Amino acid sequence: MNYMVWWFFKKKDDEEKWIQLHESLINSFQKIKEQMVQTHKKIEYGHDVHSKTLNHLDTRIAKLERMIYLVTERKEAPYPMDPLELNIKSSKEEILIDSLSSLHKKIVSTAHRVGKENGNRWITMKKISEECYIGKKYSDIKSTLSTYTDNLVELNLLNKKRKGRNTYLSLTEKAIHLLPTIEKELGLEEDMEVR
Repeated sequence: MNYMVWWFFKKKDDEEKWIQLHESLINSFQKIKEQMVQTHKKIEYGHDVHSKTLNHLDTRIAKLERMIYLVTERKEAPYPMDPLELNIKSSKEEILIDSLSSLHKKIVSTAHRVGKENGNRWITMKKISEECYIGKKYSDIKSTLSTYTDNLVELNLLNKKRKGRNTYLSLTEKAIHLLPTIEKELGLEEDMEVR
C-alpha cells in the first residue's frame, strides 16, 4: 500500500511537470516568433536604406562621369576656375602626367633606365624596388610597389606579367612616348633618348 501512495503522488508531480513544460514551450515559441518578426522588419528596413544609398551613389557616379567627360573630351572645367588656374593644360598627355605621383614617374623612369642597362624590355619588380627603395627589403615594400604598378597598368603605362614567383614589368608605347616629359619633370640630367 505504501507503494500505491507514492505512485499516486508521483503521477500528480509528472502532470505538473508536463503542464509547466507545455507552458514553457508555448512561451519560448512565442518569443521566437516575436524575434523573427523583429528580424524581418530590420531586414526590410535595411533593404530600403541600402536601396536608397545605391540610388544616391548611382546618381553621384553619373554626375562624375559627366564631369570627367567634360574635362577629358571638351577640356572644359566642370566648375568655374579661379583666374590663377586659367593656365589649364590642353592635352590629355599633360593631364595624365600631372595626375601621376612622383613615385609613379620614378617607376616609369627606372623601368626605362634599367631596361636600357640590361638590354631587356622586361624587368623584375624586385629590381625596380631595389632602385626606387634603396636600402629597403623587397618583402617590406612589395605590396606598396604592386599597388603603384597596378595603377600604372590601369593607365596603360606599364605591362605586367607573372612568371613563376617573379613579376615582370615593361613600358608600353604610351609610356615611352611620355618618357621625355616624365624625366624632365623628375629633373633627371641623364640621356633622355628613348630606345
